[in-house]
Formats: sequence, C-alpha cells, structure tokens
Amino acid sequence: MHICDTAGKRSAIAVVCACVWLAHGRDADIGRSFLEQGNVGEAREYITRAYEKDSISAPNVLAYAFIQLDGRRAAQLYRALAADGNAGVDVRTEALTRLGMLFYAQGGYDSACAYFEEAWRLGPASRSTRMLARAAINKGDLVKAEALLAPMVALHEAPPAAEALYYLGNVYLLRQEYEQAMNCYKKSVGSFGAPYTGPSLAGGVLAARKLEKTDLAQALYGKIDQNFDFLLESSLLEPVADSGGSFAEHDIETREGFGAEPAPKNARGSYTLQVGAFASVENARKLRQELLARFDDVTVAPARVRGRTLHKVRIGSFESEADAEAFGNKRLRPKGMTFRVVQK
Repeated sequence: MHICDTAGKRSAIAVVCACVWLAHGRDADIGRSFLEQGNVGEAREYITRAYEKDSISAPNVLAYAFIQLDGRRAAQLYRALAADGNAGVDVRTEALTRLGMLFYAQGGYDSACAYFEEAWRLGPASRSTRMLARAAINKGDLVKAEALLAPMVALHEAPPAAEALYYLGNVYLLRQEYEQAMNCYKKSVGSFGAPYTGPSLAGGVLAARKLEKTDLAQALYGKIDQNFDFLLESSLLEPVADSGGSFAEHDIETREGFGAEPAPKNARGSYTLQVGAFASVENARKLRQELLARFDDVTVAPARVRGRTLHKVRIGSFESEADAEAFGNKRLRPKGMTFRVVQK
C-alpha cells in the first residue's frame, strides 16, 4: 500500500511538472509568435513571463533581449548568450548578429563590424554576410564590402542577390565608379520580387546624374514617383546627391537608453539640420512631435521642390556649417538619424 501511494505521488508530481512546463512553453511560443508578426507590444507580456519562469533557456533569453527598450540591457543579454557555449551555434550567431545591429543603429560601425564578423565566422549565412558588408560600407572599408557582396551576387538567388547588388552599387557609387554602380542598380531592379527595387531606382537616379544622363535620371525618377513615392518623402535621394554619397540606413530599429541632448537654440543662427522632407504636412508634424521629446528646437518649413510642396523637418539653429555638422555627427548619427546641413 505504501509503495502504491509513493508511486501515485510521483505520478502526480510528474503531471504537475509537465503542466507547469507546458504553461512556460506556451508563454514562450505565444510571445515568439507575436514577435514573428511584428507585434512587440503583445509579445512583451508573454516573453517576460516566460523569461521570469525560466531565465536559463537560451531561446527565452534571446526573445527577452529583443523586447528590451534599454539598449544596454539588451546588449548585456546578447553578450551573455554569445559567450554561452551551451546555447548552441544558431543562438550564439543570432545573439552576435543582434548585438552588431544595436551598435550599427547607433553608428558604432567598428563595433558592429566586429560582432557581425564574429557571427559570420561562427556560422556563415547570407544575413550575417549582408550585415557585415553594410557595416563595412558605413565604416568606409569598401574593399571588404565588395569582397563580401560579389559572391552573393554570383549566386543569383533573389532576394539576397538583389540586396547584394543594391549595396554593391552603393560601393561603386562611393568610389565614383558610376557606370558600374548603374549596372548594379539596373540588375537589382530587374530581379524578380526584389524588395530593393525602390532604393535601387533611387541609386540609379544618383548614378545617372553623376554620368550627366539627364533623360535617364528623369525616367528613373518618374518610376519612383509612380510606384515608390514614399521615397520622395525621405532623405534617400536629396542628401546623397548633394554630399557625393552618404548612404545611411533606415531598416534597423534603434533602442533607447543611450541619451541625447537638446539642440542648441540660437535665433541668429544661419544653419540648421534637415532630418526629413514630407509631401504630407501631417507626417512632418508627427515627426516633429516625436523629436520634441528629445530636442527643444524642431521646426517644419514648407518648400517647393519640382512643382510639389515638401514640408521639411529641421533641428536646431547654428552659427556655422561646422557647428551644425558637429552636432549632427555627435547627437543624431549615433541614433541612426540621417541629416543634412542646410541654410535657413
């Protein structure tokens, strides 16, 4: 009788443990499902609960790090995972890649390159290769970027090849090799299902302008206006054309926790930093409202550009172009924000 009771208790404990494990697993699965849908808000509750119940599980830690608003905390978790030999190669590679993305979004391209390269060496994949190449471009190491991108282009696998072609075009554009840049952009546009069609058309406009092929530039611009008009409301075309090739990234989520200082106010300043230009005044006002949480001098100025009104969002007022550039490099670029210095 005693033996039966003991066996029964063990069975009951096993059932309870199984139910608890299933509950923990369900929270984690639901949270990760929301993440896959891009619903970080809904994911946060489930992932946090799963992490609090089991902070040893590598997948739980990886998901928990992703939902952190504090960039420092996220980096701490990713580093711990990357150093955990029991986490598995896939998890460690992902942790290193995401760690690189954090620094990439802040403009820390040296650190981003180091983490992306470590991920690439641990488990070479198209994603880590592309990220390493993009960080190398921003770092100014165009030779390395070309060496990484060229083999991907040769695989002819869309969309990775289309993306590689776009960034390879950027490499040639920055080298002032405009014919080669144009060829890359054309091939990227022609790739089936290429998500980089719009940006590649924009790159083609820039290359055509540099080659003084006015008709071609206008034709490509017309395609953008017809199919990708949102690009005309971004800083993708205008700043690069004026600066000779400053490609900034817009596809990496920035994190809070790294600080920013308000822009200096100076009513007599002749220069300001333009951070966006929108056909929709509502979109311009929305961006201004978001920026006012971090900067105390944000304005919206309308201007006519090619027969249409654009509402330009600007930060700060500076006495000299050098002061404006220094502020932008110190306070905007590390946040992943693009800008151009303009006169008022």
